[in-house]
Amino acid sequence: MPARTHPSAPRFNGDGRQLKRYFEDIEELLRGAQIFDLPTRVYHAKRYADPLNAESWIGANIAAATTWDQWKEAVIALYPEASEDRKYSYGNLDHLTQEFREKGIFSKTELGNYHRRFKAISDFLLGKGRVSQTQINLEFPKGF
Repeated sequence: MPARTHPSAPRFNGDGRQLKRYFEDIEELLRGAQIFDLPTRVYHAKRYADPLNAESWIGANIAAATTWDQWKEAVIALYPEASEDRKYSYGNLDHLTQEFREKGIFSKTELGNYHRRFKAISDFLLGKGRVSQTQINLEFPKGF
């Protein structure tokens, strides 16, 4: 297992939307190191997370876990935004347009970045029926 500060080490900074990806990275390392027992797996998962998040992973439901999958699910439950159903909200779209409106878009690269991020959020919200195409069409120009 790489040192916590090694560039190849996985990191979790508290963004629940990245938690499942973090666990995928941890599991890849654990398999490569042939680590299969729960206490050692938990140790390494907490080791690569920032200290505040790692401390929150000690609750009753988490301590009661007897398998890696149970432990992971108990941790994931602490982060509502980790749920695929709650990945984005209209507030995320509003925040994105405000962010780009404040800093400005002055190059094709910045425009592409805005478009990709806007599309990811708006496609998700459209797919869940949380916004209409008309709302999306009205929201996009607000980033300029």
